[in-house]
Amino acid sequence: MSKIDGLEVLKRLRAGGCSTPILLLTAKSQIEDQIMGLDMGADDYLPKPFSMKLLLARVRAMLRRRNEFTPDILRCGNISLNQQSYALSCGNQTVVLPKLEYQLMELLMLNEGMYLSTEELLCRDFRPGDQAKPTPRHPCRSAGNGTLSGSTALWQSKK
Repeated sequence: MSKIDGLEVLKRLRAGGCSTPILLLTAKSQIEDQIMGLDMGADDYLPKPFSMKLLLARVRAMLRRRNEFTPDILRCGNISLNQQSYALSCGNQTVVLPKLEYQLMELLMLNEGMYLSTEELLCRDFRPGDQAKPTPRHPCRSAGNGTLSGSTALWQSKK
């Protein structure tokens, strides 16, 4: 198995449509290397050696710009989650999730294809609280070959 460098990983991620913020930490400190990394899609570039305080400040800056990196609507297959209205949709069905269920669904969709253990989920700092904006009608109806049911938005295939 051949090894690939960080710039190739960056190139492949961006070519695949990944918009996750990327901070390159590298021993390449030449200005040309930094320009190439940023032009290839890195959001920041920090050559070694670097101060841990500076690294943390740059990570905080990237987190402040999180909305720029995360689309308003997350999609996984035929399911979409609107991050502004908390609306979860599948086909022609939509349900507005309460805050806790929204946070869990967002976590799962942002980590699509990744294994999240029960322990990881239970250790998350979810803040149960207020309900998202109500919808004008109850959207949990049977349609097509599945049913979107309840405020927990469980998708179940009909048999």
